[in-house]
Amino acid sequence: MRLLHLALFALALLLVTLSAPALAATDSPAVSQAKKRLSDAQSALTKAKAQMSRILNRAAQQLESTPEWKKAQAAVKEAQAEHAAAIAKVRNDLRQQPAYKAAIAERIRCENARDALRDQPDAAPDQRAQAAVALLNATAQMSHLEKDALASDPQATKAADDLEAANAQLNELRKQLPEIAKKDPEFEPARQQLEQATKQANDAAQQVASAKRQQDQDDEKHMNDEINTKREQMQNLFRK
Repeated sequence: MRLLHLALFALALLLVTLSAPALAATDSPAVSQAKKRLSDAQSALTKAKAQMSRILNRAAQQLESTPEWKKAQAAVKEAQAEHAAAIAKVRNDLRQQPAYKAAIAERIRCENARDALRDQPDAAPDQRAQAAVALLNATAQMSHLEKDALASDPQATKAADDLEAANAQLNELRKQLPEIAKKDPEFEPARQQLEQATKQANDAAQQVASAKRQQDQDDEKHMNDEINTKREQMQNLFRK
């Protein structure tokens, strides 16, 4: 009989312990309310961000309609075209050089070797790895030759510098965007709303985390109380 009591005691403790995960499976009222506040706050934050985006888009359109922007943008397009033409010329000249022709041929050979191994189910992993490395090396050699050719060509170098300068000018004009946006009568209310919505969303997220921690503590206490209750019940059985 004593063995039966011990078995029942162990079973009761096991059932209580196994039920512990189920305690946290359902949110407590406090957690549910905190999640609802977080959802509402995130929705308000999304709307505030959308409003600010609309204001910034209007400012961007205003900036892009100025003569300075149009001139700078045209300069970028012209520099891009000249840069592309310079690169094309260097690469075309490079294709006539024996070293580059040899690099192209080596890359094609390595690519064919890799593809041939792909069609061989019994190919060893080492063979496949060596073929892949060889193809990477051949590709890197071509890139190295192209980079050196571009760096040593005065026209390509100048075109790259001109393009960088044109983009820098455009980026400099973009710095005016915040000041243009601030002149919009809707900007300040939108900024305040965004700031408030961000704070409320952060606070709501912290409240959810806090409510979950409290629920975990309550669930653990509830489980321990049940274990202690079962233990006392079994001890009482032993006394009888």
